[in-house]
Amino acid sequence: ILNCLTFTLKTLAMQPERPGWELIGQGAEAKVWKGSFFGRACVIKERITKRYRHPSLEASLSKKRLNQEARCLLRARKFGVSAPCVFHIDHERKEMYMSLVEGITLRDWLLSMPQDEEVAQVMEALGQVSHPLRRTCRAALLRR
Repeated sequence: ILNCLTFTLKTLAMQPERPGWELIGQGAEAKVWKGSFFGRACVIKERITKRYRHPSLEASLSKKRLNQEARCLLRARKFGVSAPCVFHIDHERKEMYMSLVEGITLRDWLLSMPQDEEVAQVMEALGQVSHPLRRTCRAALLRR
């Protein structure tokens, strides 16, 4: 019985909560799903409900943070940063629908670099990354 229960729990944990959507990331604040929205490649950022908060406080904070994030993404795009376009915000479900920006994360890119790279080559590669970061700082989205 214990093996059957363990198998059932593992199977339930592996099943996606959204049929047709792929879970591509999860952190303490949100789950990120990949799929399509009216025929366009899309990402959904679903904010995780904090059950220790009073429901009215949770709703208020989630709404405020979703709106702030949408404003930051718009500001980043205005300053030339390759940021996703916000398609829709669902305050009831605490979700933001955004365009999918193809590419590799900075973390994955750094981890993919060969370990025997010379310092000069690494610095040159990081110089390529610095341009979008400078634009983000100019847009006052990151602290200097």
